[in-house]
Amino acid sequence: MNTAATELSKVDRLRRELIANISHDLRTPLAFIYSYAEMMHDFPDEVTPEQSQIIMDETKRLTSLVNDMLDISLLEAGVAKLNRTHYNLTESLRNTVNRMNELTKNEGYRIEFEYGEEIALLADEVKITQVFYNLLLNAITHSGDDKTILVRQSVQDRAVKIEVIDHGEGISPGDLPYIWDRYYKVDKKHRRPIMGTGLGLSIVKKVIEMHHGQYGVISEEGKGSIFWFQLELE
Repeated sequence: MNTAATELSKVDRLRRELIANISHDLRTPLAFIYSYAEMMHDFPDEVTPEQSQIIMDETKRLTSLVNDMLDISLLEAGVAKLNRTHYNLTESLRNTVNRMNELTKNEGYRIEFEYGEEIALLADEVKITQVFYNLLLNAITHSGDDKTILVRQSVQDRAVKIEVIDHGEGISPGDLPYIWDRYYKVDKKHRRPIMGTGLGLSIVKKVIEMHHGQYGVISEEGKGSIFWFQLELE
């Protein structure tokens, strides 16, 4: 009974933290959108492209947050289904890396992709791309001063392994077991992600489990992290 009470108390505390974090992530872009829209209304002749871009960027951030929350709900409810097809995983990863490099080049980020051969597999391309995209967003947020992320594809024992490597602050051993929990945050002082919504690792966990794959992280404080997932090949 004591153990159950302790666990329930922990879940309740984490749930409150999640609500506080999401409220923060909703409030900030809404404040930006309202203030710039108000300025455009009051001073229509002084509107600049930069101001319009801020409204568009913050609207996209809100849309991403809502979409991620919906994805988590569908995945946890077992409603989401896999649409498995044969596709070129390497090409899909390469395209995502190129798109992300284009999106982040003005901020100085660089993503490198290492692979030895083109790999095809049977999987849900949309969902695996979402997994990879979320790991890239996570790496960008925590990449450190060099702003460099390495993606490595390797094949061993009829399985393909994808690693996303950053050189940022790393994760403490005490936090590592909990980072896949959607209620958990490593940074106790809530920090707004550079990109993404902060729910990405929970989506990674659910999608890879649906594919009966493996996932994990190797991290050391002050030296960065290696997030990875592995899928079986036919």
